[in-house]
Amino acid sequence: MKTAVAETSINAYRHLCLNEQQAEVLAAIRVLGVGCIADVAAHLGWERSTVAARMNELKKMEPPAIIEVHKRKSKTTRILSEFWKAANFKDTLF
Repeated sequence: MKTAVAETSINAYRHLCLNEQQAEVLAAIRVLGVGCIADVAAHLGWERSTVAARMNELKKMEPPAIIEVHKRKSKTTRILSEFWKAANFKDTLF
């Protein structure tokens, strides 16, 4: 359903308030296309625990900054992992 919404409201909805680490993790996911915690950690050269914490924050945002794509074995860790991609805001309600 389409509604009459001010352009400023749309921009505010699409704008995410990220701290520096969250922004770096989101940028890494965009570069990778789809990735798990181990992939992003390797890309950034960070500890997996740091990346996991930032990814948890990104997925709990409203609207979520990242969305789960699938689960499969990671080539890095060889364990079942969740793979994430950056959310695409152009397909939202507005």
